[in-house]
Amino acid sequence: MNNTYKIIYKLKLNLKTALHIGVGEISPTGAGNIFKNGLGEFVIPGTSIAGLFFDTLENIYGETIKTDKLYRKLTLRNIDDSKKNDFEASFLIFRSAILQPNEDGIVKKVRDRVKINSKVKSAEDGAKFSNWEITPDNLNPIELEIELDNISKSYKEKLSLTNKEVEKIDKWVYDVSGSWEKEGITFGGFCSNGNGWAELIDAQCCKITTFEQYKNYLDDKLDFVKMETTEAAKLYDTYKVEIVIDDEPEQYGTNSLLIKGGDSHTSIVGNLADGIFINTGSKIFIPGSSLKGALNFFMKKYFREIYNEWEDFTGQNKENAGNLLIEDLYPDNNFKRENLILIEMHSECEFTRAVINKFNEERAFYTTFSGKIRIRKNLKLYKEAPQKIKDIDFISYIKQGCENGLISLGSGGCYPKIVIKKEEV
Repeated sequence: MNNTYKIIYKLKLNLKTALHIGVGEISPTGAGNIFKNGLGEFVIPGTSIAGLFFDTLENIYGETIKTDKLYRKLTLRNIDDSKKNDFEASFLIFRSAILQPNEDGIVKKVRDRVKINSKVKSAEDGAKFSNWEITPDNLNPIELEIELDNISKSYKEKLSLTNKEVEKIDKWVYDVSGSWEKEGITFGGFCSNGNGWAELIDAQCCKITTFEQYKNYLDDKLDFVKMETTEAAKLYDTYKVEIVIDDEPEQYGTNSLLIKGGDSHTSIVGNLADGIFINTGSKIFIPGSSLKGALNFFMKKYFREIYNEWEDFTGQNKENAGNLLIEDLYPDNNFKRENLILIEMHSECEFTRAVINKFNEERAFYTTFSGKIRIRKNLKLYKEAPQKIKDIDFISYIKQGCENGLISLGSGGCYPKIVIKKEEV
């Protein structure tokens, strides 16, 4: 055994988009429920955090890390079936993270999800469902705790970690933290369609190497120091996206946008309307799934010859999430609530001109939404994709649609200005 008893890592992350960690059951409202612990608290299970940690690590180091003896020891992959009842627990412990609201409490919303049949412009059979999600509103930063435990097995000398092994694991934690800080991480479901994106904003650690420090650990009196995260391998090609709702060119009129929310949504400005703009409770947003759907229609209409490859690239009709991940997009700081205007819509009888159907919609005017698109360039799923898919620069096709105003978004066919720029991480 070396002189390291424990290392405690505390990571703090900001949730950027709504979070759904499902439990595989439906609520009385018909929407998918969110995971809670036995005390009724919303949590991110430690098993989920562990899975994300090791997945990030494998993507940073590639397939070769799976043959590393220490890595196999941490992930319990060196245990064959004949000895599965004799294995020791991992040296890395991942605590479940309790979601802590501010004084206003956690905000939950139902998000409806649907796959549209492009031929008939309606939902496909069996492709409409909804789920509860926790919005970023009123949520304090998520605090994760990872513990390297090298004392619980000290009674078995051969099971304790050496100095080199502790240093190696410590470096891995720093590498993963660096990736989460610079490129972000997703928790829960529907990450490719906007949900669960978070970014690391602070990382601290405490190394326990003396018995006195261990006593302080038992008394919860530890001194943490800031971690200087490392430059890990780049996992994504990241693009910043701006969607601008503004006047049409050549003075052809003014654009406006409506992305309808579900039955649980009420207007953030108090409008009583048949069509309410989807929102978190305090701000409107464009779901990543809405932008992804708009891109699907565009690719199918204008680039049908590569649409099959596009479907494979984006993970449609497959079990995986695909290689194109789109965040929910939020208004910039210049957004004013006066930009959300109630519009009366109606249809008329073509003979008598009498109003036969009337409804109200709240639509966003003069608003800029921003978010990110990520492509899994250095992740396993992309590397295993057929070469013909990797040879296609799909972003260049999307940019053509943006530059020529060919991408329609939202209810009523808004054609906003869309700007996509690659970010250097």
